Amino acid sequence: MKKLLFTAIAAITLMAGTCTTQETPDPGPKMVSVTGRTFTMGEAGVAEPTFSATLSNFSIGMYQVTQKEWKDVMNALPTQITVFGDNLPVTYVNWEDIVGTTGASIEIKGITYYSNGFIYKLNQKFGKSYRLPTEAEWEYAARGGHRATTPGKTYSGSNTLDEVGWYDNNSGGQLHEVGKKAANELGIFDMSGNVYEWCSDRYADYTATAKTNPHVLTGDSERVLRGGSWNYDASDAHVSNRSNSAPSYRSSYVGFRLAL
Repeated sequence: MKKLLFTAIAAITLMAGTCTTQETPDPGPKMVSVTGRTFTMGEAGVAEPTFSATLSNFSIGMYQVTQKEWKDVMNALPTQITVFGDNLPVTYVNWEDIVGTTGASIEIKGITYYSNGFIYKLNQKFGKSYRLPTEAEWEYAARGGHRATTPGKTYSGSNTLDEVGWYDNNSGGQLHEVGKKAANELGIFDMSGNVYEWCSDRYADYTATAKTNPHVLTGDSERVLRGGSWNYDASDAHVSNRSNSAPSYRSSYVGFRLAL
């Protein structure tokens, strides 16, 4: 009886070990599924005029893209980085580094991603269609998406920025690892503060007309940045606050997150 029991335990252990080996491939960046709905984009006194935006379902990164994720794909970090940490958001990446500028290309939601850019290489690695979020997707997710409370929060997940984000009053003048503050209603971290995030849209003034899956693909060459950062004040971390810069711009307070 003891021999049979030992044999059975050994077989179960072997099977468990085999399953573990099969279930641990690199899964890629952690994403959060977001159910699309209609919401009011913008806010009086912050980003006007407000308008009704209706979105389809999408997924967005749980975290800002980290130094480790960037290095695993691009084999090196941007040369300007002087503070290192696998779980720090990657910074000094401009829109062109992410999207690419030359080589083979794929088009996703109206944006051409080139083979010398991070997203093209990431998609080749995982066989997916990662992309930058649109500005509307970014704001909807920051507001809590289909799990948003009424009334909505000032910042992503809270009316108190210290609970959910790093900004000039609590960052100690430095970048912080992703996911160290509370998540918002969707389980997404750092959408207010830590680093500004590139969106795929060109920058344009809002209009009051209702829109479905808004996405600005023509016009101003500057691209949208969202979310505030570790060295900016609380007003920049407001869920409706907008910023913009040239696609070649690099900074210690600018990074990005992915969408699908």
